[in-house]
Amino acid sequence: REVLENLLVNAAKYAADEGTGERRVWVEAVRVAAPGRAPEEDGGGGADGGTVTALVVRDNGIGIPAGQQADVLQLFR
Repeated sequence: REVLENLLVNAAKYAADEGTGERRVWVEAVRVAAPGRAPEEDGGGGADGGTVTALVVRDNGIGIPAGQQADVLQLFR
């Protein structure tokens, strides 16, 4: 919950808003199959298949430097 709140607050706070500021937030649930299986064949329920939830936050703020992007979620692994 804290991660979600921080993402939303940062998107609202740091987006450059000069009348054209863009802020979009959405959540998607995506079926992912285990290797070699179609999603409809896979019952899911593990790292090799199932449903993945993706949270996407888009704004026009300065963003995270490319060299730091890979480490953003390191604490959550």
